[in-house]
Amino acid sequence: MNWTIGIEIVAPLFIFMFVGYLLKKTKLVNPDFIDGLNKFSYKFTIPIVVFYNVYRADFTHFNLDLLWFSLAISTVILGVLTAIIHFALRDPIKKGAVIQGFVRMNQVLFAIPLLQQMYGDASAGVSAVLSTLMIPITNMLAVSMLTYYQNGGKISWKGIVVGIIKNPFIIATLVGLLMAFVNIWFPVVATYTPKIAVDTVAAIAAFGTPLALIALGAGMSFSKQELLYDIRFTMLISFLRLIVVPVVIVSLGILYGFRGVELGGLLIVMGSPSAVTGYQMTMQMGSDYRLTRQAIIVTTLLSFVTLSVFITILYNLGML
Repeated sequence: MNWTIGIEIVAPLFIFMFVGYLLKKTKLVNPDFIDGLNKFSYKFTIPIVVFYNVYRADFTHFNLDLLWFSLAISTVILGVLTAIIHFALRDPIKKGAVIQGFVRMNQVLFAIPLLQQMYGDASAGVSAVLSTLMIPITNMLAVSMLTYYQNGGKISWKGIVVGIIKNPFIIATLVGLLMAFVNIWFPVVATYTPKIAVDTVAAIAAFGTPLALIALGAGMSFSKQELLYDIRFTMLISFLRLIVVPVVIVSLGILYGFRGVELGGLLIVMGSPSAVTGYQMTMQMGSDYRLTRQAIIVTTLLSFVTLSVFITILYNLGML
């Protein structure tokens, strides 16, 4: 029995984040630099990471059941929880922040690096499919509800669709899939693809994830005012995001028969902390952005514990 496997897998990501936090505390980086670094990671390096992982993924043996399962089960579970919060809470400003907090997970900056840490290149196909599915689904749920509360019960579907289409991770995934399938169907294309182009993309992808995690850590604030802003709703978001969603969906995945990298993909994606881009989203859409910022910090810290425990249990049961 290996009771430290979960910590060994998760710890490197948090070390990068801690480095970022130390850089900020020692004033080696200033807020403007951190903000620029986050934008650079979000719009350039992480999309390159996503594209490269998809491009080099082996889809010839991909389990299509994972695609249909993720599409159907995740949508139903997240939709049901959204409906419960919608009718259970009264304040529309809080509703939007809570729903956004547990619906949207930090899969690109957190889940994909963690899956790569666990399975290496074998995780690329699973990461690509789960990202392609979950980014539109979670964005549509979160943005539609935020728009609904902002506009007094009206939803701008055009804005939602445009936002999804313009998402850099969606674009990177689709371009990566196109290139991957072109190489499968027309192998001669891969033969004549300039090696220097592939090597350049690989080099950017290599530093893209550590850079994004350092930027994420540098952007965190642990002041008493931030951590205790609205602890009740923060704990609700954390419970739904880190416990309810992954336990329910992974349990159903186990019953369905997923094992190995497919089950690991479900666990890591569904159990990731709240998406860091949620802060900007809730601020722009008139929701409780301070609650969102607090939830991002708390879920990120608590995910070290929850994912370590989940990974350790499933690993020792022989399911990962």
